[in-house]
This record gives sequence, structure tokens and C-alpha cells, in this order.
Amino acid sequence: MLSCVSLCFQCSIQRTAFDRCASLAQSGSTFPLASGPNLTLLVRQLLFFYRQSEDSKRLIWMYQNLIKHSALFVQQLEGSERLTCLFQIKRLMSLCCRLLQSCNDDSLNVALPMRMLEVFSSEDTYLPVLQDASYVVSVIEQILHYMIQNGYYRSLYLLINSKLPSSIEYSDLSRVPIAKILLENVLKPLHFTYNSCPEGARQQVFTAFTKEVLAAPFTEQIFHFVIPALADARTVFPYEPFLAALLSLEGGRSTTSGGAPWLFYFVLTVGDSYLGTLSEDGLLVYLRVLQAFLSQLPISPASASCQDAASDSDDEEGEETDRQTSTPEDGRLSVLYIAEECLKKLDTKQQTNTLLSLVWRDSASEEAFTLMAAICHTLMVQHRVMVPRARRASLQLSLQCQVSETSLVSHLLHDDADDHRPLCFFLLSPNSRSMVPLLQVISRGSPMSFEDSSRIIPLFYLFSSLFSHSLISIHDNEFFGDPIEGQRQSSMMPFTLEELVVLSRCLRDACLGIIKLAYPETKPEVREEYITAFQSIGATTSSEMQQCIQMEQKRWIQLFKVITNLVKMLKSRDTRRNFCPPNHWLSEQEDIKADKVTQLYVPASRSAWRFRRMGRIGPLRSTLDGECSAGSRPVVSDLGRRGKAPRAQVASPTPPLAAPVVPPASQSAAPSLEGTGGLTGRSLLAVGLESPPLSVSEERQLAILTQLPFVVPFEERVKIFQRLIYADKQEVQGDGPFLDGINVTIRRNYIYEDAYDKLSPENEPDLKKRIRVHLLNAHGLDEAGIDGGGIFREFLNELLKSGFNPNQGFFKTTNEGLLYPNPAAQMLVGDAFARHYYFLGRMLGKVM
Repeated sequence: MLSCVSLCFQCSIQRTAFDRCASLAQSGSTFPLASGPNLTLLVRQLLFFYRQSEDSKRLIWMYQNLIKHSALFVQQLEGSERLTCLFQIKRLMSLCCRLLQSCNDDSLNVALPMRMLEVFSSEDTYLPVLQDASYVVSVIEQILHYMIQNGYYRSLYLLINSKLPSSIEYSDLSRVPIAKILLENVLKPLHFTYNSCPEGARQQVFTAFTKEVLAAPFTEQIFHFVIPALADARTVFPYEPFLAALLSLEGGRSTTSGGAPWLFYFVLTVGDSYLGTLSEDGLLVYLRVLQAFLSQLPISPASASCQDAASDSDDEEGEETDRQTSTPEDGRLSVLYIAEECLKKLDTKQQTNTLLSLVWRDSASEEAFTLMAAICHTLMVQHRVMVPRARRASLQLSLQCQVSETSLVSHLLHDDADDHRPLCFFLLSPNSRSMVPLLQVISRGSPMSFEDSSRIIPLFYLFSSLFSHSLISIHDNEFFGDPIEGQRQSSMMPFTLEELVVLSRCLRDACLGIIKLAYPETKPEVREEYITAFQSIGATTSSEMQQCIQMEQKRWIQLFKVITNLVKMLKSRDTRRNFCPPNHWLSEQEDIKADKVTQLYVPASRSAWRFRRMGRIGPLRSTLDGECSAGSRPVVSDLGRRGKAPRAQVASPTPPLAAPVVPPASQSAAPSLEGTGGLTGRSLLAVGLESPPLSVSEERQLAILTQLPFVVPFEERVKIFQRLIYADKQEVQGDGPFLDGINVTIRRNYIYEDAYDKLSPENEPDLKKRIRVHLLNAHGLDEAGIDGGGIFREFLNELLKSGFNPNQGFFKTTNEGLLYPNPAAQMLVGDAFARHYYFLGRMLGKVM
């Protein structure tokens, strides 16, 4: 307490002394201000007692005199007091930054503080006095670095948003003087190298600029003035050093995690003017930045709905409406609007040509291919940007391989040139002792490191999807290389038939390998090295790691889908016209026999396999279109192993696709999620009908039979199909208890209403069973007879007559007496009108 009182007392003494000296200086008597020592004394006193609430006017008066006598004050940097003078300048500039942060106060005149910043951070102030250019640069670097550490860019950000009108454009620069000054102050610290400052000083400058100006949601002033101004090549923005600093900053994910969309937009906008000036290393850094930020970009509604290129209209009125609706009341642009703008900028011709130039050049490195593939993979998978939309850049990358031998397709599979090794051999883990290609690792079904999967999945996905897309438009004559009379040989087909034979075998084995990864022999655990890999990408908590695991699962599922699609397309071409040798599509790895897949014939197991929606690779339902669609969470389930004792945990380098580490809450919720596909208690939870657990081998066999049936010999598939038909017939029509099946009681006068209620999907999901009908007459009495089939046929006949009767209201008749759905059906039964048409369709199916 005494020290605080003493300090306040000393501040009061120094404040009184300062006021006395200032009074003497203003009276022009014994204390002239045109003296370096006097100015130094006044600054020393002011810095000692300064409190912004009490002394802001004294500080403004001091700034006015320092600007007026700047040469005399700066001259102190040459003498013995140079360290004191440098410290005083830095402290005065930091107080100036603090003062400018109160710019919203109407009583504050910001002209003098801004002039102070301009004068004492300019080389023109120091060079005439100090004469040593290197020393001047050193002084300015130290001053700017100190200002950056004390809120310099925060002050400029507040000034820009408070002193510039929201309607300002970059073209208004010459008409708004303060705008030009603010722009110069924003750029000034970015041009110095800070060699005289502690190590990492320049990184701190770019970090402050990024965090304070670019990482927050854009205001109108930032979006319409600052960013276009920095994107102008005449402002000479240090783009390449900024990218390097941003990449270093992105490694920590501390500052950029919430501001990724805004930073990404700035990188793309400024890059339009500076991409041509980047060095080869700078272009690689640019690709790394694109890859890092694109994965963090929110999914816009347009991307999530997978709109095609026709939806990208250039209607100015539509764009203006979108901009108005994307700007909230606080004047900041919405994140979804910025995300959509980023995707549009990636679609520009200059961006496309720059990215392609990195791949087309003869000296293209493995890293360039990997980064390019990762960018395209994220666009197609996460943002649903289709290949035709992005100016067909990726498609050109795949199809025009005869124009340049360094295309992605050529690098992925060709090994002809000595100076261009194929990418499947480039992509080797640095820690791999055997140097086995990653494509072969996938085919074996062997787990791989997180780093290896991040390299091979984007490349493999991009190749498979682009080649599939190109096959759609390739005619059989082009595919098989048939000469066309009067036309030059087409170059749309990048492979010969011999290469396609090898390619199809590799793709088939890769699919089988991914199935092995999806259904592992053991249940692995997350080991320490895998946790380290997650932490390197910013995941620190268990929930974040779990999210990373689920994202990794999704990537493998998406890769499996696109590879199987390509394999099926090649198989279809081979079916129409053989180009593969006999038994080419049969796999030696799998030996599936009709008498070995007995689990498939068990009714309860087959029903479970048919209806459950899987969170991994599964048949009959596309996980990419279901659980793994944009914005949804993958469902992690294992219905086949319910009730089965867990296997022993064995260490594995990477978590499997089918057995992630799931919190107890998620595990308990899994059964209810599985039932969303239509599985009810009547079908599985009845006593004695619960599905027996599936072994790993049976799960793999079922996945192969539903996704890649042609790898199984045709004779075995026929036997399996016949046994399935027999098992299904035995289940629904076989000998059993007399009352087995569906028994319903129907009132003849209300035949449609009772049937709709009792045979609805909720009450009777499976109509394949035998149905026995008991009819009641108009008086509610039982009609004579036992349904042995005739009553049921009469019931169906009367039911369909009633349902399709125009008097029922669901259909109307044309002049020719033909039926068509009643457009006004919704007015009769409300929003459930579609369920009535679905019910009539089920009944027609039962008749057939």
C-alpha cells in the first residue's frame, strides 16, 4: 500500500513538473522546446506519470511539439542517449496505438496521433539526421516491431471501420485522404525484414496482421476497400513472405482455426495479382496454403445441394440479392457467402492455369502432384464441386496426357520415362523399409500410416473419379482404338487396351484390399504415434481425435465407392466387347463358394443385412449418399457382432474402418440408429429370431457379393442366387405353424380403410409373407369360410377396385376412360396423400 501511495505521489510531482515546463515553454521564457534535451526531459516525465484517462490531452500536446521538432528529437539517437531516445520513441508510439483504439470517441481528434505514427515510422524523418541508411532501417524495424506487439494493427483495424464510410470502394482512394494514409500504415510494417530484431520478429508482424485484420469476419470497409487495395499490384504487397508466414501460422491452428474462410478469401483475391510473380518454391507454398484452408472451408448450401454448372448464373441482380441477404445487421459478411466466393475464385481461369502449370512442367515434383490431388479431392468430396464446374481443369489434367507426358494419369500408372517415375511408386512412406508401393499396400489390405493414407487417398480418388467421368463420353470406337474412316485417331483415351488390363486388375485388388481394411481380423487400439499424428493437425482432445478418425473412415468409404464405380464401368465395357483375358476378373485372393456363405441364407441375418444402414462399407445402401453426405455424421455400428465377445486388442498402426474408438454414449446409441432403415422389433427382436453374429470372413464375403460380384465365378453366383431364392421362399411360404404369416380382419363395407390401416408399412413391413383374410359383413358378423387363398384373392380384387375408384378421390378419369392421379388428392386426406399411393403400389406388387 505504501509503495502504491508513494508511486501516486511521485506521479503527481512529475505531472506538476511537466505542467510547469509546458507552461514555461508556451510562454517562450526560460524553457525552449527547440532543444533535444528539453524534449527528452518532457517525454521522460510524461511516460512516468501517464494515465490515458487523465493525460491524453498532455500526450496530444507532446505529439504536436515532437512532430514540429522531430529532427532535434531524433538527433538524440546519435549521442550517448541513443538507447534512451529509442526507448522513448517506442513507448510514445505504443501510447499512440492505445490512444487510437479509442477512435470511436467523438471528442478525440485522431489527426495528431496518426501524424505521429506517420512521421516517426518514416525513413524521411531519420535519414537527413542520422545519414546511415542501415542504422535507420534498424531503428525503424525496432520501433515497428514494438508497435506491433502493442496493438498497432488493432488500432488500424478500428480506424478503418470507424473513419471510413461503409460504402467506400478502392476507386475512392484519391478522394478520401485518410484512406490512403491508413493503407500506407497497413503496408509499412510488412515490407521490412526485421533482421535487427529478435528471431521470429517478422513472423510476429505477419501474425498480428493476419489475426487483427484478416481473421475476423469482414466488414464492408475491409471487403470493399482494404482487400482490393492490397490485391492491386501497384501496392507491392509482400505476397510470398506472407504465404510462408501464414503456412507457419497454420501449423499451430491457434489463430487461423476460426478465421480460415476469411484468410482463404484474402489469399485467393490477392493471389490473382501475384501468382505470376511467385517462384517455384512460392507456388508450392501457395498449394500448401490452399490445401490447408480448403479443408477448413464451411460447406455452403450450394455445394451441399450439388448444384451443377447451370446454376452458376452471372445475373447481376441475383448476385446483388445474394450479397444483401448475406450481410447481417452488424455489417459483417456471412461465412457462407465468403465460402461461396472462395469456390468461385478457385474456378477462375488464372487460378486454373496456375495450378495446371505446376503439374504440366517437366520438373513437376511428387509434392506438387500430391497437393494438387488433395485440393481436387477436397473440392469434389467435401464441397461437391463437380468436374465440369471447375472449368474442367481436373478433367484436362486426366485426358490430355498425350499433350504432356507429365499428366496425373501418366504419372500414376506409366513407368516409361526415366525422368518421370509413376506416382504410385513416388508415394512411399519415408519410414517404409520394404519400399512397397502404397497401391500394393492397399491391395493387400494392410493398415498404413496416417501420412501414407493422406497421400494415396486424394491421388487415387482423383484418378478414379476423373477416369470414370471421361469413360462416360468415350465411344467404344475410341475406347478400343478402332480406326474411323476419314477421321484422325482420337486422343481422348489415355490408355491402351494392354494398360487397361493391368489397370483393371490393380483397381479390383484395391477394392478387395479396402474391404479387408473395413473388416479387420483384429480390433486395434489407437497407439501413441497415431495420437501424435492427430496432434500435429490440431486435434488435442479425445473428441477431436474421434472426429479425425471418423473423417478418415469417411475418406476410405468415399474412395471405395469411386473405385468400385470405375471397376464396374470397365467390367461393363469388357462385357460388351472383351478386351481382358479369360478369368481376368476372378480374384485369386477370395474363394467364395455357395456352401461356404451359409450365414447369407439365414432369414434373420439376411434381413438384418438388407435393412441396416452401415457407417462403413456396406452393400445395398451407398454410405456416401447416406451417412457420409456433407454435413452429416457417420453412423458407427456393428449389428452383426451384437452379443459377441470382443476380440483381443492388438496394436495396429492405424484404426480400422469398421472399429473406431467410440465413446460409450455413441455405442449405446448405435442400435437405434441402425433401425432407421426400416428394421422393426417384429423382424429381429422376436424371441429366437435375433441375428447370429457374423464372422469377419462372412462380412467380407457379403460385402464382395454385393459390391463386386464378378470376382466370384459365375457358376458359384448362380448357386448362391438359387439358394437365396429357395431360402426366401421357405421363409415366406414354407411349411410352418398354421397361424404363421399375416392375419387380418377386414370389414367388407370399409375394405379400403381397414386394409390401409392394418397393412401399412408400420404394421406390416414385409408383405412377402402369406396373408390370411377374415371378412366381416355389414352387420359385423363373421362371413363363412376359411381363407385358403380364394378369400384373399377376392379381398385384393375388391381392395384395388375401391382404391382406384374415382369416387375414392385418388384418381380421375380422362375422356377415354383412363385413370390418372387426382391433383387435388391432398385436399381430401391432407399431407399424407402420398402414403395412399404408396399403399396402392404395395398392393399391386402383392397381386403381381
